[in-house]
Amino acid sequence: MVARVRAGESLDAVARSLHKCRRNLARTMLELGVVVPTTHQRKKLRAFEIIARYNGGESQRTLAREYGVTHVAINHTIRIHRDAYKAEVEDAL
Repeated sequence: MVARVRAGESLDAVARSLHKCRRNLARTMLELGVVVPTTHQRKKLRAFEIIARYNGGESQRTLAREYGVTHVAINHTIRIHRDAYKAEVEDAL
């Protein structure tokens, strides 16, 4: 179980597969001295890459599957970083 978490598998996924409560598993990991990354740390999306792929014709659902997040997270990333992406592209030209 420790190796799985250290390899990047989510605590939720490990807990589900072991039929354990996530909270108890997190407490056990803490007692063992294992640092469990938060969801935010594990899933930092590469915004400009996502926007470029979306502009290239890939759907939000396809991107979501590939990045392991919901299509809502992809949509949020696109909306938040769209202007910065446009400015970066314009500066490159």
